[in-house]
Amino acid sequence: MWRFPRSALAWLLVTDVCVLVWAGWAASRSPVAWPDLASFAVLAGCGTAHVVGTRITEERAFGRRPRGHVDQTSVWFFTGGIVLPVSLLVALVALIRVQRFLIARKPPYRFVFSSLVILASALAVHAIAGETPLRTWLTGHAALPHAAPEVLVLVAGLAAAVAAYFLVQAVIVGLANGLTDAAEARARARRPSPSSAPPSPSRVWTLENLFGDRASNVFILVTLFLAVGAALAHAVSPLLVVVFVPVAVRFTRVEQNLKTAHSKAHHDALTGLPNRSGFDPAAELELLAGARADRPTALLFIDVDHFKAWNGKLGHLGADQVLQAVARVIDGQVRDGSSLVCRWGGEEFAVLLPAADQAEAPAVAERIRAAVAALRLVVTRPAGGEETVINDQRIDGDGVTCSIGIAFSPEHGIGLAALEDRASRTMATAKQRGRNQVAVAPVVHGKARVSGGMAAG
Repeated sequence: MWRFPRSALAWLLVTDVCVLVWAGWAASRSPVAWPDLASFAVLAGCGTAHVVGTRITEERAFGRRPRGHVDQTSVWFFTGGIVLPVSLLVALVALIRVQRFLIARKPPYRFVFSSLVILASALAVHAIAGETPLRTWLTGHAALPHAAPEVLVLVAGLAAAVAAYFLVQAVIVGLANGLTDAAEARARARRPSPSSAPPSPSRVWTLENLFGDRASNVFILVTLFLAVGAALAHAVSPLLVVVFVPVAVRFTRVEQNLKTAHSKAHHDALTGLPNRSGFDPAAELELLAGARADRPTALLFIDVDHFKAWNGKLGHLGADQVLQAVARVIDGQVRDGSSLVCRWGGEEFAVLLPAADQAEAPAVAERIRAAVAALRLVVTRPAGGEETVINDQRIDGDGVTCSIGIAFSPEHGIGLAALEDRASRTMATAKQRGRNQVAVAPVVHGKARVSGGMAAG
């Protein structure tokens, strides 16, 4: 957590404190009655059934979910925000979120932050329900309205609750993402770059980064409309909310299957990086553009050292987490808006660096090598399991390492296949020399150069 950018870390901590204070203050003003306990029991049971029913789907999605701010379990949190007193609402969020944590096993600070953000959204819904007749109508203390003016009030109140639930999470999570991305962009800008290529910084403060893309927003709206249905069912009888459990489970499974099918077309399901189907066409175009502009392009071919040994030690799911961590390191070291990264296959990755010459490309490769070699990784099997800490002291070569081969266009070819062949053979040379190294393919008028740390042992 302490490696987070200071601005983002401050935002996380301030958010956590503010939500806890808000919850404490609101709980003191929200007494609990016996009917509330019945509603809590129903919602807790529905949320638990939802989590259990989607457990396999969530485990498969572990580690590859994109940024987002509304989970399908929001159906129960939104309904709870309207019908439950705050103390029981806090208990509902804690109960369901702990079950999610036991499946996904996110870092604790991320789990706490995301859980408190969800609580903040539910508290916003609770505040709106208290300032309008929503709570009276949807808890059964008064019949649902039939007259047109009261129906309009009901619709407006539900719309305001939906907007509040969405906006609270969107703003808090969006600012956290923006502050993190902005800090990373500033760090990349401070790195010396001998390349003559014009800078191409990526935009950080965009509506998509704050509110998500169109597909995500459609999913969010469907989730919240389902939540509205559950809240209206509660007005008739709390037991009617149970009807929405199979609907929510089915929705979660269909949504994840659609994401998986879409992602498989051009992205690696495990790491989230482009696969060769997504990488190759873009790389070929970039190489052609570089050749026409008479500028160099570098291809890095990266292989995780001794991966079979990690697979044997950690099991397949543990080794998958190693690959995910290495993918994040590679992407973080080269993400500048123009570089292309892909999972080439197995434990191999490829990186295309446009306009990178024979000074810059080895520097980038060495940053990747050093970052992987100093990677501290806690491997935990989903759904509970023993934790294995890799390279706790962050000593170069004591944990996961990689070997990197570099080839250049046009020196080693203009086509992608030629560069991949030369870079992969150069990577094999780095392995033969002891692994945990960067090797540069020899050019016509020079010898191959090797840089990097010690052998992996």
